[in-house]
Amino acid sequence: MKTKELMMLGVTQEAAIKAAHSCVGNALASGMKQNEVKLKVKSIIADPNTYIADTTFSEFANAMIIANQSAKAYVYRDEPAPLNQWGIDLEESALTQIHNACKLPVSVAAALMPDDMAFPSEAYWLQIMR
Repeated sequence: MKTKELMMLGVTQEAAIKAAHSCVGNALASGMKQNEVKLKVKSIIADPNTYIADTTFSEFANAMIIANQSAKAYVYRDEPAPLNQWGIDLEESALTQIHNACKLPVSVAAALMPDDMAFPSEAYWLQIMR
């Protein structure tokens, strides 16, 4: 499996990708079919603990366990970043989107305003991040 395929499946840490390449190569060399390997990799991603003792894929399973443990989840800000807003009758989805963006830990400030031709809709806003 290629790195891009693994990343699309959710394998993003370099150590887990390297372990996957090694295990996939060993599995294919031992005669396992490509589609069987892909199914096994998907299963390991979903539940790596089940495959710790697997002779071919234990390295990948252990790497996924470590990757899952070290995955960082962000915490919303206690107070949203300051928001300057211009215009009236703005789309509800645009307001929701900018208010959610202001809660992100990387947000410093935000501005929401209509342009010359349209009132703000989703993605017509500016978020200032650190």
